[in-house]
Amino acid sequence: MELFSAAFRQAVTQAVEGGHRVLGTVMQAPHPFADVMKAHPRVRLLSLSRATYPRVLQEVTDWLRS
Repeated sequence: MELFSAAFRQAVTQAVEGGHRVLGTVMQAPHPFADVMKAHPRVRLLSLSRATYPRVLQEVTDWLRS
């Protein structure tokens, strides 16, 4: 639903481009705004599953502490 909000899209874009740390989730399916954010050079995508959970948890924890 948030993707329908221009204010939300603007806030996300400003946060990412402003150098703020942003931790969030994004849809895997194609969507114009989500695709732009997924391709943004300041964005790092991590795929979370039961198998990758321990590794992803450690990476996110390290990132937040750095």
